Amino acid sequence: MKKIKTLQCIRCGKDHKLIEAKYNCSACGGNLQVLYDYNLIKKRLNYEVLKDNPERSIWRYIDILPISNLKNVPPVQVGWTPLYRAEKLGAVISLWVGDQQVLSWEDPDPLPGGRLGVWTEDNAVMIPRVTIYHREGAPSGRPGA
Repeated sequence: MKKIKTLQCIRCGKDHKLIEAKYNCSACGGNLQVLYDYNLIKKRLNYEVLKDNPERSIWRYIDILPISNLKNVPPVQVGWTPLYRAEKLGAVISLWVGDQQVLSWEDPDPLPGGRLGVWTEDNAVMIPRVTIYHREGAPSGRPGA
């Protein structure tokens, strides 16, 4: 990786080649910091490049990450957290991730007042912030208030 000059110990200052060390200094056991060749990086990465880059994850910044290529990167969303949206239209509940609908289900026994409950068996669902849109006959005020 030409963009990385060296791995330098933050305790004793010893330089290490990329192939010599993984995380710790061979001399004192201190942590290694990555020292980049910023002159090289600024030739490849600038405002215009980022503006025109359609990648919406941490990997758009590969030029300033200590990784040589995307070959061994797992296919998961890292960074640029997608927006989650739950929508209730009558008895039909839809769950959206970004602009893609991932679930549509008709609730045979809907909760009163436009409320929505989500649970699973043998799995976990964590949605930290959800906005529920109720399109028809939405009661005024918050449910349960």
